[in-house]
Amino acid sequence: MRRILEAGHYYCAKGPTQWAKVGWEIAKELAHNGDKTMLFIDDVHDISNVSVYEVDMPVISLGDCRPHYTIRESEVESQGLQILEQLKNIPSKKRRAELQGTVWYCSGAALTNGKGKPSCVLLDAGLSLVKQQFGFQSGINILPEFYQDQQEKLLRIVKKALPDFQLQVILYDLDGKWHYL
Repeated sequence: MRRILEAGHYYCAKGPTQWAKVGWEIAKELAHNGDKTMLFIDDVHDISNVSVYEVDMPVISLGDCRPHYTIRESEVESQGLQILEQLKNIPSKKRRAELQGTVWYCSGAALTNGKGKPSCVLLDAGLSLVKQQFGFQSGINILPEFYQDQQEKLLRIVKKALPDFQLQVILYDLDGKWHYL
């Protein structure tokens, strides 16, 4: 089964920090023969969206970070909106996405903001679709522990919208201790 490991996430508005480096080291440790790696760079959000756990950290080099794929968040907006359309049209046995005021929700996750733009969860779901379109049947998102809530929501969304894509999430701390979500 083709598997892709996503790690080293950082914001263009900030640059990579130790959080990104630790994630990349975990990906290198876990990668098996045939696995591919991906770096996802947030070029959509400004510095105010950087986590309080990361915003004051120094920017560092990712060193030997040589992913097979590098994707910018702005490149997956259309795939995120494609996921939203799928969620609006899922069979009635499952709960569809629904519009509440000006925001689309599904499975407890806000999928858009009040202006119709994809939320981080929907952009991450769009990235999962890109991974599937690249021919991967499974993926592992390797992210700092402060992304737990967002990744829990993502897992619910991906299970509904991309049932043939097996997504797992690894959360880690700055010491490199990690666990599956």
